[in-house]
Amino acid sequence: MSADAKALTPKQAAMVIRIFEQWLDPADLRLDVPKGYDHLESSYDGGYVWCEKCGAVSPDEAYSCKKRGCPIRDEAK
Repeated sequence: MSADAKALTPKQAAMVIRIFEQWLDPADLRLDVPKGYDHLESSYDGGYVWCEKCGAVSPDEAYSCKKRGCPIRDEAK
């Protein structure tokens, strides 16, 4: 599907998904756009891990986060 409009940023797309998630995701798949990416992933199949400080993060990058006090990185230690 395409629209005759400027593309949303990944952050804007994630917000739209959260707004409509209850209707788009009846099986509760937890769709989101991981930080630094431009596509949807599901947390149930390992597409991203959730960090209360960083949001949705790719599993490949979650444990090497540079933010001070990141709970995901600290959990891996």
